[in-house]
Amino acid sequence: GLLDVHHADRVCGIAWSPQSQCGTGPTAARLCTVGFRGALRYIQNDIAETTSKVLTGHTGFVNDCVFQPTEGQLLASVGDDCTCRLWDVEAGTQQLVVKLKSPGMSVCWHL
Repeated sequence: GLLDVHHADRVCGIAWSPQSQCGTGPTAARLCTVGFRGALRYIQNDIAETTSKVLTGHTGFVNDCVFQPTEGQLLASVGDDCTCRLWDVEAGTQQLVVKLKSPGMSVCWHL
């Protein structure tokens, strides 16, 4: 079915976890959205239920996020607060903060 999630503010970015599955069998969607209130929203949708966690820590707009490409357990985000943050999405916890010299506009993983 269609995943319907409501936000209090405008969504300016979305990242899909490699754990998301679409196809002929059961479906699972795992994604993260970023917005203007300094928070990320991790959404997990399985056949039976949808759960959502708000990841807080940024103090300005969050501009981009990306899942670790092989496992999808970790998420990196950057924002106008001049930080890059690493999150454990399942636990909903911040693991690392890296100070930047300017606002972070995009982020990616290098394997």
